[in-house]
Amino acid sequence: MVIITKQLFHVYCFRLQKMGGLEVSKVVHEHQGWRLITWQVIGIHSASELHTKLNAATRTSRLGILYFTATWCGPCCFISPLYTSLAEKYRKIVFLKVDIDEARDVAARWNIRSVPSFFFIKNGKEVDKVVGADKSALERKIAHPDWVALCHLWIWREFVVSSFYPVEYLNWCFWCSFWIIGRHAF
Repeated sequence: MVIITKQLFHVYCFRLQKMGGLEVSKVVHEHQGWRLITWQVIGIHSASELHTKLNAATRTSRLGILYFTATWCGPCCFISPLYTSLAEKYRKIVFLKVDIDEARDVAARWNIRSVPSFFFIKNGKEVDKVVGADKSALERKIAHPDWVALCHLWIWREFVVSSFYPVEYLNWCFWCSFWIIGRHAF
């Protein structure tokens, strides 16, 4: 009996992709143990597939970024390499990619009017979005999302009343460091 750990599975998927064998998302879909690999951009081809991936991201309390693109779109071709590099850099975020010509039902459900469009999904709800190929706005929202800032404002207001420990945190953030370590400044 062979026991496959999560690390070995990731190495296996990475090697398959480098060899040009299978797409990582197909390998993950076939393997029942792990539904998400968060260090790659996962292609979405149907509404049911998107629903499955977003549910998996919600179960693991991870941020999901949904990128709507088209093959004929010039700005999409410009920003796609950046999106892929961000997926490699921020491994705890689920990066999803939808071609609006291939998955028309998904594009209609999300009311896509222009591409590229980026939707930030947290716990099944849209928390932010970027429309257009704005490189700096996309990087800024991923590095320091507005919903984390709102969470910090709420922590500041409710600190005396409750003991709140955020699930999402940023390692460079002043407020997050107090709750993660378990000590408080007040």
